[in-house]
Amino acid sequence: MATVAPGLVAEVADRHPHLDGEQLDGVRKLLASGNGVDLVIGQAGTGKSTMLRAARAGWEAAGMKVIGTAVAARTAADLEAGTGIPSSSLAQILADLKRGGELTNKHVIVVDEASLVGTRALDELCDHARSAWAKVVLVGDNRQISSIDAGGALRTLARELGDHVVTLTTNRRQAGADQAWEREALAALRDGEVGPAVQAYLDHGRVTLAGTIDEARQRMIDDWWAVQRDHTAAIMAVRRVDVARLNELARARRQAGGELGREFVVGEKTFSIGDRVIVERNQRMQAADQHDRATREETVRIRNGTFATVVGVVDPTAEHERDEALAREGDVARDRGTDQGDVARTQRDVARATGLVVTLDDGRRVVLPAEYVASSTSLGYALTVFRSQGVTVDHAFGLAGAGLSQEAGYTQLSRGRLSNNLYVASSDNPRRDIGHYAEDRALRDQMDELRISLSHSEEQRMARDNLASWPTIDPDQLDAAYRQFDQLGHDLVSQAPTSILQEWLEQLRLEREAEQAGRVIDAEVRKKTERLALLHAHRQWWITEHREDVNTWARLDDALRRHEYRLGQAAAYSRPEHVTNLLGPVPTSLTDTERWQTAAGAIEAYRARWAITGEQTLGPEPSDPEQRSHWSRTVATVGDTGFFGGERRAATGSEHEHLASHWRHVEKAERRHEREEYQRRHQAPEPTRHRDRDDDDRRRDRSSGRDRGGGFGL
Repeated sequence: MATVAPGLVAEVADRHPHLDGEQLDGVRKLLASGNGVDLVIGQAGTGKSTMLRAARAGWEAAGMKVIGTAVAARTAADLEAGTGIPSSSLAQILADLKRGGELTNKHVIVVDEASLVGTRALDELCDHARSAWAKVVLVGDNRQISSIDAGGALRTLARELGDHVVTLTTNRRQAGADQAWEREALAALRDGEVGPAVQAYLDHGRVTLAGTIDEARQRMIDDWWAVQRDHTAAIMAVRRVDVARLNELARARRQAGGELGREFVVGEKTFSIGDRVIVERNQRMQAADQHDRATREETVRIRNGTFATVVGVVDPTAEHERDEALAREGDVARDRGTDQGDVARTQRDVARATGLVVTLDDGRRVVLPAEYVASSTSLGYALTVFRSQGVTVDHAFGLAGAGLSQEAGYTQLSRGRLSNNLYVASSDNPRRDIGHYAEDRALRDQMDELRISLSHSEEQRMARDNLASWPTIDPDQLDAAYRQFDQLGHDLVSQAPTSILQEWLEQLRLEREAEQAGRVIDAEVRKKTERLALLHAHRQWWITEHREDVNTWARLDDALRRHEYRLGQAAAYSRPEHVTNLLGPVPTSLTDTERWQTAAGAIEAYRARWAITGEQTLGPEPSDPEQRSHWSRTVATVGDTGFFGGERRAATGSEHEHLASHWRHVEKAERRHEREEYQRRHQAPEPTRHRDRDDDDRRRDRSSGRDRGGGFGL
């Protein structure tokens, strides 16, 4: 499944000498993996796009078709620009698949900023990929902003996929020799070590304290203005109300500085020549020709989140669009044939316009009609933290106001190459949004508020993340846990009196029905009931006497089941060939998927414990008694979940037939054993703890094979 030959992997590595060791290891892992789902977790600025560009070259050289996607169309466009992978929004991809588009086993789907993808959409995409045996590569950072829908999948998968995760940790964005402190502080913030991180930013002058929210906004704009002509910059806030106000302040500052031209109105919105805008809806627009006239022959696809610069307007009083071409972004628009700027041309200003002519950041010009401007175009100087994810600039300015969280703070402080700055206003000021000054506050109070905000995590968790509270076993102790489990299981099964609870309850029910019907109960029937009661009481006494061992066994059973459950979940995503060769593909129904994961988890646990790396799933029956016990139990689990017969049988082959034969033999032996046990109980007049050697052997087989709880009925 999307596996690249070793020789070709080596060629890709040779052709990309600029990759460092971490990135190169990631490329090799992605290309050599036969997993259905791979995960790339890269901290902010770690060079994920650079690594993916090299991986794309390898996949395409091997005949694969690589496509990219992301929640936001702009993020998809950035993915395409940064990696060369043709990309579109996730909504578009899913819509195409619903309309009959098809994936094949030659497809690789790269999902960028995967932390923003809702669980339902991700499941839908993975279902399409799974049915076509296509490969999905999820790329992102679960410590940044999460999906606004039900999310948390990236966090869960990062834990469950284990060795299938490619991890990038080297910060290449803040790469300067004098930025070591910033790399360390950002990593500390990401890991939840908020106190040291905040102190580092404060010590290096990156935290600005303000008495009010209005003051904080204004100081952000002042600092932005000082660098924006010579550097790229981003202004960010969590709340939309803050973004709107910051946009107004930035535009006013540019107007006062003479950087903007004529002002006009489209609908109820005001723009100037030279304004930065952001478009907020995917749509095809008419391209503008060299004279800024709309052309019917050519359309341009614009994507939600794309930035542009206003260069002209559609003048309803003129025959064609008014051209206010800028020499470069930020220049005052010049009238043709004159040195006078628009500021000097108030006589010719157009009060209203029926559309905008804008130059997209990729250089293309389009005409935005009034309806689109009114509903889907805004000033683009400031943006929400959610929209900023994936942006890289020289200088970043973030407002640490209401709604700040650890993820929002981490995203804000990781956008800038040269500097990242936070502006703090007291959240206790009840009228901070209208400029009312709060009482003077000590530095410690404001810093405490910042630490509290950044300590609050809004990372989404999937429902099954509650499994994290279950008992777990240290990986280094797994072998010892399995060994203790097997030994305790054998000892308890070989000694424990057999449970007769169900038989006793059935006998009592028959007696009660006889009494209610007025029938005389035979003396032999009463003796049988008394004997069963005695056997049950004896078993309860035995369990009480061995309570410590029983509880230890139960805890181990619980922990090992959970360990295998997680391995099965990971296998359902990665779909390793040694599992699918025996079990077939992951089923589509929920019940069958649970059975598949149960069997896959048992297989993966056995292979990991005994270092099985060959192509065969389990291999032949081992000679070592301890390994043979685990092998038999694994075969029994696969058989009990229905993969050796019936409707769920999905594979064939020599190994499948060998394992199925073994399982059927065990099944037959157990049914015979159950009959013998039943006959023994009905013949024995008194409870006894004596068992002959043959009986011990049969019980040992059961403790190593079938249901773990069957030996003494916990």
